[in-house]
Amino acid sequence: MKSHINLLPRQFRQRLLFRTRIIQWSLAWTLSLIAGTGVLSVKYFQLDAMRHMLAAKQRESSPIQTIGAENQQIRNRLAELKARQKLLLDAERTRQPLQLVGLISRSARKTGGRLKVENFTLVPIPKAAGTGTEAKSDKPSTESYRLTLKGTALDFLAVTHFVVALRDTDVFRQVKLKSSTDTHNSRGSAREYRVECVVERPVE
Repeated sequence: MKSHINLLPRQFRQRLLFRTRIIQWSLAWTLSLIAGTGVLSVKYFQLDAMRHMLAAKQRESSPIQTIGAENQQIRNRLAELKARQKLLLDAERTRQPLQLVGLISRSARKTGGRLKVENFTLVPIPKAAGTGTEAKSDKPSTESYRLTLKGTALDFLAVTHFVVALRDTDVFRQVKLKSSTDTHNSRGSAREYRVECVVERPVE
């Protein structure tokens, strides 16, 4: 049984209830906003502390990074120097074969076009193992190479002129005609020859 009677109009009571609900929800939203702001503030301070710690670590490691960069520059410079040295050595190795090609061509031309060089090989000659009792020499150390020339000639006389021309260059320590055999080509009978020369070059 009711102990009191609400004499307020129904419309006024609805507005009062709506205002009460708005106040309640506003309070809940405010509390949620305060809680969220607090969590975000804590996270911000944590991130800020971590950022300061990272900056301190970077300052501590800066000398190491500088040394690493300098070491990398040194390694790059050494690589460039090694590459340049290799190019110079390759150029030195290829210069003598090119000079030999010129000498061989001039010697072949002295046969009056009756001889043709068809194959050219240059290989180092391994040094014989020493006994350890040789006397020291003031002569500069040298490397020996075997030059093998193969080709065809119209006759044996052309081969002989070629061998003599090679010897007359005074470049080869030794020039030997290793073989000279009869053969046939489009121009008729010919001679196949093989000449071996020994050339020396100083060791750098």
